[in-house]
Amino acid sequence: MPRSGEIRVDVAVLVFSLVVSSLTKRALRRHPGVHVCDRDVREALQGSSRGTTGGGQRIRGVLVSSEVALAVVLLIVMTMLAKSFANVQAVAPGFDSTAVLSARLTLPVKRFNTRDAIVTFQRALAERLTSLRP
Repeated sequence: MPRSGEIRVDVAVLVFSLVVSSLTKRALRRHPGVHVCDRDVREALQGSSRGTTGGGQRIRGVLVSSEVALAVVLLIVMTMLAKSFANVQAVAPGFDSTAVLSARLTLPVKRFNTRDAIVTFQRALAERLTSLRP
């Protein structure tokens, strides 16, 4: 992956996510319709109860529809992202990248402390690399 070294965990985003999730948890705990699942399991399995009350069923419907809506939006966004990525990969870069070597070198400061020393090293390296070309 290009630029994989730049991937990192953003602390601000992590803290924001934790705060939002804890607030959502607290808000949903206080809503009476969320406690629909607190019924007796045996009673629900025996069929003596039709399931949930009208309010609980309405909340469940809203939650299911919002999950489906979010899934559809996510699917559309991912499809658009995949198409954009394919388009970017199909664009010609404007140069021939075959037989091209890319490298990052870190020169020791003690040995290459002047601009002339760095330029001399770069020229010698370029000459040696061009001599390796088939």
